[in-house]
Amino acid sequence: MVSVAKEMRQLTRTLVTRGAVYVAAGAIALAWPENALVHAMTAVAIAGVLSGLYELTIAYDLRGGAPLWWLVLAHGAMMLLFGILTIAAPRTLIQWPGTTIAAVDLWLFLLSGLAVAVSVYAPSLGAAKALLSLSAVVNVVLALLASLSPMVTIFSLLYLGAVYATVLGTAELVAALFILRATRGSRPRHAHAEPAR
Repeated sequence: MVSVAKEMRQLTRTLVTRGAVYVAAGAIALAWPENALVHAMTAVAIAGVLSGLYELTIAYDLRGGAPLWWLVLAHGAMMLLFGILTIAAPRTLIQWPGTTIAAVDLWLFLLSGLAVAVSVYAPSLGAAKALLSLSAVVNVVLALLASLSPMVTIFSLLYLGAVYATVLGTAELVAALFILRATRGSRPRHAHAEPAR
């Protein structure tokens, strides 16, 4: 079987980097919304687009050695779309508010579906399955609330995006930890040669 250790290390580094950027930018945006909200969310958008594209290349490299490579592909695509939505939604909200909210809702529903798929198909997740199920429910609730909201302003959209980026970044860091533990546990142990007597 083809070794995928290199690609899994790349995936873990991607999750850690993106998660750290999301958490830091989200926290800065929430702490100083008047001065830092737009700049911080721009950083989130750039990180989402670039890391999403990179994750797609990792998934492509994994396809020959990992049966669940398509989950990495789907996750990379979702992060890419998150970056695009972060850039586009504040600009399209005024002219096409219904379409913008519908796009956000669709992304949340798709991410919920991905969380369910990971919990079903990925082995040995343990407690992570409960977290994935919870995230799926939360995303569906957020999508419904966004649909029922009478009016969404650009500021509120960006502010809620900062909250979501912080939570999503934390989830990325937790996912990286689970992957790191799983890959370490699956590494073959080499027997140590006994010293000659």
